[in-house]
Amino acid sequence: MVDTDSVEQRWLDTAGNRGEWKRVERALELSRGFALFVVDVPDVETEDRVCECLSSPCSAIGELDAREGERNAPVNVLLREQSRRYVIRTVEASRRDRGLFVECLAQLNQRRDQVVKRGHCVLIIVRRSEVSSVPDIAPDLYSIHRARFRFARLAARGETQHDTSLGPFAAGGVPKTCSSRDPFRISAAQVSAALNSSCRVCVCSPCAPTLHPDPQLGLAGWG
Repeated sequence: MVDTDSVEQRWLDTAGNRGEWKRVERALELSRGFALFVVDVPDVETEDRVCECLSSPCSAIGELDAREGERNAPVNVLLREQSRRYVIRTVEASRRDRGLFVECLAQLNQRRDQVVKRGHCVLIIVRRSEVSSVPDIAPDLYSIHRARFRFARLAARGETQHDTSLGPFAAGGVPKTCSSRDPFRISAAQVSAALNSSCRVCVCSPCAPTLHPDPQLGLAGWG
């Protein structure tokens, strides 16, 4: 029998997940009226971890799936309900039938203004390889997202987490690109050099680039 608490704690202790999760909690706490957040994950297992954390008793969040259609399609649920918290799972749809993933986002994009009026707080979980396609599929929807949160997968026991696709949330202390002994002192040039060379950037540094900084959230993920 799997000790889910232990698995959750190990996942939170992986790379920068715990700090990123705190940003999610803060975002939910501060949200008033409509709010849209993008959650960037590498695989369906990490999507599961995020949803498990969101389903805690104090969270009260509804779960929607991009594979659902008709009455249960995410866009229809959002238009039917009022002022709730929802997480939309899209990873399996993008893996097994990308058309469902594209259709879900396109429908949300088409009805963006009506969805906004419903006053929901919505988190859309997107597979890392598809994140760059979201602005193309749903430009109007993406333009109003407040922040992007980025999580690492759970490393197997004894495995060193090293996923170069994680950018500033990869594991490890101070990388060789950070010349200062103070991990919070890192220049924009160093960040750029690290990202371009797939080197690791300090997980403890709030230097991750963002297009949509929120003064209340701080630099919560990538824009």
